[in-house]
Amino acid sequence: MKQKIVLIGLGNIGMMYDLKKSKSSILTYAKAIKQSKKLEFSGAVDISKKKRKLFEKNYKVKSFSSTKKLLEHIDPDIIVISTPTKTHSKIISDIKLKKKNIFIICEKPLTENFQKISKIKRLTKKNNLKIFTNYMRLVDPKVSYLKKIIKFNKKSNFFCEVFYNGTLLNSCSHYISLMMYFFGNKYKLKIVNKKKDYFDFKLIFRNSEIYFYSSNIRNIQY
Repeated sequence: MKQKIVLIGLGNIGMMYDLKKSKSSILTYAKAIKQSKKLEFSGAVDISKKKRKLFEKNYKVKSFSSTKKLLEHIDPDIIVISTPTKTHSKIISDIKLKKKNIFIICEKPLTENFQKISKIKRLTKKNNLKIFTNYMRLVDPKVSYLKKIIKFNKKSNFFCEVFYNGTLLNSCSHYISLMMYFFGNKYKLKIVNKKKDYFDFKLIFRNSEIYFYSSNIRNIQY
């Protein structure tokens, strides 16, 4: 039996990248969901009427102007949130009105500050909502294989340099998450170099040092 899935947010990562780019690739949630044999694409949400029309034309799936309206008509098993970061907390508050166990996949970062993180944690725990923040590298088979190598060599010392562009929350958080997956949640933070809008820093784990360097070269991420 297929699970019902809905998509909240029809922006770039929600839908638009695949409408702008090559048709052979899968760059968005909408296209990935549509091509899944295990999921029933039941609905979508966006405040833009233009995007909703574009979505319905391309995917032949009904769309709504708000999360509340969608939940009045659809009883989903999975909800994907791909809206701007500042809206995530409000959307999850709307979802919790639905008295049912729901699995939420939320685009990173989950939210922009610790106060909202605490609120989301309370909402999900109280309402039996399971939530996964989309750091997709954590479910990459190659990454899992690399973690096994690191675990096997646990007495070794590791050194890594990460070069990223974009903001700390939206870009670099991918790599912070990845290094915590490899080396654990216990680390020390040291600022190496402060800049106007970004900064270089390092995370010191028990057996590794990871340096993070911000770059103004477009699309450079190593």
